Amino acid sequence: MSSFPPDLPEALAGPVCRRGSAWVAAGVTALVLWAGTTSTEAETPPVLRISYLAELPVSWRTGLADPIYNIARSLNSSFTGPGDPGSPSPSGNLLGAESWGELSDTIQSGGAELFPLHGFELVERARELNLKPLLLATRSGRWESRFVLLVSNTSGIQNLRDLQNRTLLVHRDGCGNLVDYWLDAAIAAGTGMQRQSFARCQTVTQAREAVLPVFFGEADACVVSVAAYQAVVAQNPVQIPVRLTTLAKSKELPGQVVACRLNLPLEIQRRVIEQARRLSWEFGEEPGALIPVEEVAFDNMRALLAERGNPQTGPVAMAVPASAKLQSSAPGRPASPP
Repeated sequence: MSSFPPDLPEALAGPVCRRGSAWVAAGVTALVLWAGTTSTEAETPPVLRISYLAELPVSWRTGLADPIYNIARSLNSSFTGPGDPGSPSPSGNLLGAESWGELSDTIQSGGAELFPLHGFELVERARELNLKPLLLATRSGRWESRFVLLVSNTSGIQNLRDLQNRTLLVHRDGCGNLVDYWLDAAIAAGTGMQRQSFARCQTVTQAREAVLPVFFGEADACVVSVAAYQAVVAQNPVQIPVRLTTLAKSKELPGQVVACRLNLPLEIQRRVIEQARRLSWEFGEEPGALIPVEEVAFDNMRALLAERGNPQTGPVAMAVPASAKLQSSAPGRPASPP
């Protein structure tokens, strides 16, 4: 049905109709442009500040870059505002704290929104830091770190007690004190003794500097992550697995995480999680990614730290409960070490 009165002269009806069509077309175009602008704005990552602990203790030394710094830079590349693309920190959004006190002050004052941390640091300092875990960092498709204590099967070492006064090489694989925490618990559970007075520990920079001396009988034992060990085995997949024996291995423990302030708006959290799916970071030549996190990913870590804080209660079971799972975007479990 025509929208024009029946008695409207035909000579006028045509121009009015064409003009009305033009108005409609203009309106549709404006609506499309508005919708496109809204969609673009929704997809634009929010401008956020990232703060991390820039001081890398000597005891954490590694032949590769600090994973926390690499994760922080990856986040900064996506959530920074306009600035000089060639500068290390466009718009000053990447804030390196020189101490835990400085980082804590930044958190409490609202000086930043996102905080890359080691998983054990987040759990260990949960009472003093008003943070919640938001993302898990993955390496080689795995969100967790696992450690193994290895000896040569020709060494005569049959159990942890046989390591007393022996040389133990430790490779941290970018995980900081987490290696020490697990090793302390493993030796205490296996021997009833404290690691500090039990074995002679030496930190090494490369995984091969831990594994190969044990393989050749130049050291008694070593501790490496499963991922680092598998990288060494890949260079000699026939002999190394046959020569080395596992005395102890850890449960799955979160390596690096990205936390956010507790009061960060949920919509911003959602957009960070969505944007993080497109980000990557590097640890040496190994690609990394960021995935959403659920609290249950930290159960093993909580148990390990609880046992560490209350050694008189004895070892605490560190098995992941049957209900524990990551979101569907999380990769599967790692292969068991030899």
